[in-house]
Amino acid sequence: MADGTSTRIAALLAELRLEETAWVAAVTGSDPAAVIRACGGAPEAARPRALDERLLSELTGLTGLTGLAGSPELTELPGSSGAGRPHLAVARAGPAVTVLGYGDHRGPHEEVLRRLAAPGARAAGVHWGRGAPSRLSLAEDGALLSAFDLRAPAHRYGSRPAAWDAHLDGLDLDGSRWRAAGVTAVLRATGARLDAAWARGPHLVVPVAPVAPVAPCTDVFTDVSPDAAPGTPAASVEGVSPAPLPREPRDSPLLAEEPFAGFLARLGPECLPAMERYGVELAARHNGLASDPVCTLALAVLDGCGPPEARQELRIELARRAVPRSPGDAADRGPVPHEPAVWQTLGVLLAREEGAVVAGPPPMCLLDRAMSGGGHTPEAERYALLRALYEAAQRAPDA
Repeated sequence: MADGTSTRIAALLAELRLEETAWVAAVTGSDPAAVIRACGGAPEAARPRALDERLLSELTGLTGLTGLAGSPELTELPGSSGAGRPHLAVARAGPAVTVLGYGDHRGPHEEVLRRLAAPGARAAGVHWGRGAPSRLSLAEDGALLSAFDLRAPAHRYGSRPAAWDAHLDGLDLDGSRWRAAGVTAVLRATGARLDAAWARGPHLVVPVAPVAPVAPCTDVFTDVSPDAAPGTPAASVEGVSPAPLPREPRDSPLLAEEPFAGFLARLGPECLPAMERYGVELAARHNGLASDPVCTLALAVLDGCGPPEARQELRIELARRAVPRSPGDAADRGPVPHEPAVWQTLGVLLAREEGAVVAGPPPMCLLDRAMSGGGHTPEAERYALLRALYEAAQRAPDA
C-alpha cells in the first residue's frame, strides 16, 4: 500500500499479539456499552486496562484455543465463570468503537457483527485463526452487506456483495501482510483510527458469553417455498433441513473416488468453485433435472463447452425457472419447491463465471435447500461428503 498503512498495521498487530488468532472489529453509531452488550458481555463487568505486556500475556495465555489460563485479574471479573470464557478489549478509536477478540472469540463472527450493526450503526470486522476461515465482513442497520474469505475475495455473499469494493482499493489481500490489509479495510469502512494514542489508552476488558451458533447458511438464505412466511430461514420450515453431514467423513469410501480424491489432495479455498460446480450437478440429479436440456446446456457452459451465443438466452431462462411457482397457478401440477434452488444456483455460477458480482445467498446455501428434499439418494450421500469437504476447505490453515 502506497500510504504505508500496511506496514504500520502489521507492526501494531505483532505488538498486540494479534498475528495468529484474532477478531478485530470497528463500529460507528454506537458506544462502548452497547458494543459490549452486542458481543454477549455485561458493561458493568468491564474493567479499564492498558494494552501493556501484562495484559497481553493474560489475554494470550491460552490453553489450546479454548479460553484463558486462569489469570486472576481476568477470571475474577464480575460475571465471569473463570477460565474458558473469551474476553474482549473495547475502546474508542476516533469516530468508532473498536473490539479486539483474542484467542477463541471467533464467532459466529457475522452474527456478532449484525448485532453490533444495530439500526443506525455500521460494523466491519475481520477474523483469522488456526483452523478457521479468515473472513472480512461488513454490516449495516442489522443486515450483512458483504462478506468473503480473505483467501477467496471473488466469492462474496450478502445483500450487497460489492459493498466492500470502495474500501479495498490498493490493498494486497494476497501478499504476506493480508491480515494488515484486512484490518485496513475495516478502518476505511468505519473511520476508526488505530494510532499510538489508541494503543496507549485504556481499553475495557470484559468476559463475554459465547454467542449461540447459527445453522449453516440460514443467516443469509431466505426460503423460496410458496408456503413459507417471508424471511423464514430454510432450516426452520417444517420438514426441511439441510443435508446431514457425515460424522466421520474421513472414513467414507467415496474419498478414494474422483472428484473427492482430487479435492482432498489440494483442500483449500482454490477448490471451492469446483466443489460448487460438482454440487449443482449432484443437486440436478437428485431433483431429476439432469436430463433437462436447459440444465445440460448450463452445465456444459460452466465447463466451457457450450456455444457462447447461447449464454444470454440461457441466463433469461435460468432466471425464469428460478422463480418459485405459486400454488394457485393453474399450470402448476404438484409444485416441487426444491427445483428453483437448482436453477438459481446455475444462474449464480454462470454469472460469477462471467465476472459478475451476484447478490444473495452463496451457492452452497442454495444447494442445501435443493438437496433438503427427495429422501436418501446416492447424490444425497455424495453431497453430504462434499459439504463436509467444502467446510474443511473454508477452514484450511492459512499459508
